[in-house]
Amino acid sequence: MNSNSSVQVPDTVMGPLNEFSATFSDSFAQPLKAMLPRTYSEGYGGSPRAFFNLLLTDPEGLGEECGARPIGAEDGTACAYAAFLTACFIIGIVFSVATCVYCTGFCIGRSCGDRCRCCCKLCGQANCGGPKPTQDYNKKQQFCCLIIFLVFWAVIMAIGILGFLSTNQMAIDMQDVITGMDQTVLYPEELSTQVNTTLDAIQRQSNGVFDSVNDRLTGRLIVNEKVSAFNSSLEAVIESYSSLKTYIEGQTTGGAPNPCAWNVNGTAVTWNEVGGYWQNGAMEEMVGTRCCSVQNTALLCVDGSHAIGLGSSINSRRPVSCSTFETPSGGNFTETSAACPCCCTCVERIGSLRMALRRMPSDAALEELNQPINTSTLGDTIFNAKEDVGAAIQEFDDTFTMFSDALQPAKDLLGNEAAIIGGAASVWALAWISMIIALVAFLCASAIFWWTSYCLGVLIVVVFFILFGVSSLIVLPFSDICTGMPVTNEDPSSWLLTFSTTNRIADVDPLLAALYTDCLVLTNPTGTLWSVAGLNEQNLTDKMDPYDVRKRLPDATVTRLLDAEANSAEFTTALPEMEADTEDRERVQVRLSASTLAALLAEGGPTSTQRAADWVAYQAAVDGRLADTRVLVDQAAAAQTALLSASSAVQANITAMKTETEAKLGAIVDDMWAAGDCADLNLLYEGVRRPMCDKLTKSLDSMWVLFFLMSVIWLPAFPVLCRMAKHSQQRRGISKVEDEDGEPKKKKKKKDKYEVGPGGEVKAKMEDGDGEKKEKKEGGPDPLAEIPVIGVEEGEKKKKKKKKKKDKGG
Repeated sequence: MNSNSSVQVPDTVMGPLNEFSATFSDSFAQPLKAMLPRTYSEGYGGSPRAFFNLLLTDPEGLGEECGARPIGAEDGTACAYAAFLTACFIIGIVFSVATCVYCTGFCIGRSCGDRCRCCCKLCGQANCGGPKPTQDYNKKQQFCCLIIFLVFWAVIMAIGILGFLSTNQMAIDMQDVITGMDQTVLYPEELSTQVNTTLDAIQRQSNGVFDSVNDRLTGRLIVNEKVSAFNSSLEAVIESYSSLKTYIEGQTTGGAPNPCAWNVNGTAVTWNEVGGYWQNGAMEEMVGTRCCSVQNTALLCVDGSHAIGLGSSINSRRPVSCSTFETPSGGNFTETSAACPCCCTCVERIGSLRMALRRMPSDAALEELNQPINTSTLGDTIFNAKEDVGAAIQEFDDTFTMFSDALQPAKDLLGNEAAIIGGAASVWALAWISMIIALVAFLCASAIFWWTSYCLGVLIVVVFFILFGVSSLIVLPFSDICTGMPVTNEDPSSWLLTFSTTNRIADVDPLLAALYTDCLVLTNPTGTLWSVAGLNEQNLTDKMDPYDVRKRLPDATVTRLLDAEANSAEFTTALPEMEADTEDRERVQVRLSASTLAALLAEGGPTSTQRAADWVAYQAAVDGRLADTRVLVDQAAAAQTALLSASSAVQANITAMKTETEAKLGAIVDDMWAAGDCADLNLLYEGVRRPMCDKLTKSLDSMWVLFFLMSVIWLPAFPVLCRMAKHSQQRRGISKVEDEDGEPKKKKKKKDKYEVGPGGEVKAKMEDGDGEKKEKKEGGPDPLAEIPVIGVEEGEKKKKKKKKKKDKGG
């Protein structure tokens, strides 16, 4: 859950009235619902889901499909549920009309008295009909009727009070639902702003965070310089060996280079620069083969040969290097023409150095290391990610806007809390008023008040049966919706089928399905707005690939360009050999033994002396060339050392750059992923579902069943009110008991039918024919005799005053 959440969901704590509503719903509403006529199987998964599917996706189609045949639809269809709701509505209307007709007819029959005796045949009593007592009711009958009346009075008053409280609680709960729904509908804009602000902040932070990372690439320029310097030194060494080779091998008679052909014991061989070995004509390595000048053995050594040409000049004299000396039998040296020596060692060194030069990365190749992170395009990537999360936010907006629109009729009807409370007070007050009037009727023994209460009861039955039918259209769908709506951590598949046109979960909009699983009910604990949009954290990471140095500079590329040790391995291998070459001219095939030279000098003569001097000069020239080559070799070795150092530093920097980039991009991805946190959407969803399903539906159920109970309880109460009205008439001394001739029986009376007791209360007197007061004794004293009849004493006093005025006037 986002600790910085700005979402404030409605209070879903269950209050005392909510607890009562829940208990009342479970005890009365649910059994009543089970008794209602259904043409479909219970549960949300069948007809209710099909009904809400059409209601949400094609309300006009629902009317067209079910309008013509709402009754008798097949189970599992939307029309079966529509027929059920229609039947519940009709039940309320039918009972309302039937009650009205019956009670109206009863009132007409009672008020017309003797003129409507035909209406009294079902009663079976001769004195039935009219407002007056049908018989003389004894004290037991009156007492029992009073007890029954008081029970009905208490029950109706209690239902009225509970009904008012339930209706009031329903209005409060509806406001919670409306508040939650309104907040949910408004939240997408706030969420979009919040996500965009977060991504903008991440975008701004990314602008400077990679500057230090990019600075690590500046060392590549030094590598470029060192590679260039090393290449130049290699080329110088190659040129030096090439010049030495030409000097040793001489030239053709035409003055052109006179290259040698190489063989091992007569088998032609060539030097493989890439492999660094001698190979035969079949390109097979001649293992263990070395130059004869180095190996100094005829076994597997490489020897060279070429045509006799001209040797190198020494001081503009003839090239002595291409002469051989033989000692004839006479002991004198003779000079014969021969081919110049072949520098096999030079071939090996030049091949190795060329390979090292070939392995050195070019400037264009080293430019591959120039992979700075483009913070501008990185910012664009972060900015464009808003579109992905925006799709998820839009789906949330569309979903709850659809719910809000579907609930609009209920919001219009029940959304005005003050109007609901005022209307509830007005409606439920009918029950209170009717019972208050009935109580007054009892205390005053007034038939008019009894009939007023009766007529109000008829109105109550009519109104509340209508309310029961109309509220069924709201109460029952709300209840079924809540049965289908998934709670947090519950699989929403059954509910999602509400939004499928084919009743297949695969055809549900993937965005909607992901919205429920990842954000609204959190069955996917790692879900975010990104996952709703079809992205996982790896997908966000992949979006950062163009800026990931690990991907832009793979280890193989870095090794290929910066592993100077491997790239210059041929030079490293050849270095000790070159150092040995420069210290021993015989390794380059320049050899003339000291004994031969001494013998040549001992021969005497100017020619011999000149030859000896030429050989000394030739050897000195070779030694000078080898010394120059050694200087160049040392420079190349120093250049290699500098290159190794620079390459190692840049390689270490790139490794650190990769680590830093991975961490910083990972932090950006984590921040972006966190920006898509949708725990607030679950709060908003529960902020609608819980008030609606845990509170509103219960208070609706309670109100709905109280509508029904108020209507039904009056039906047996009507006969009680009628009987109480006749008892009141009898208490006033009015009777309709007839004698055998059909004439009303007249009671003899003295001055008064009532007497005032010691406490001032008025009591009814009963006298026999002789005027003696007698008290009924059967069953003990009359329990109603002690109840004062309000208004009777005042009425008797007025009669006495009128009588006195008459006497005075007479």
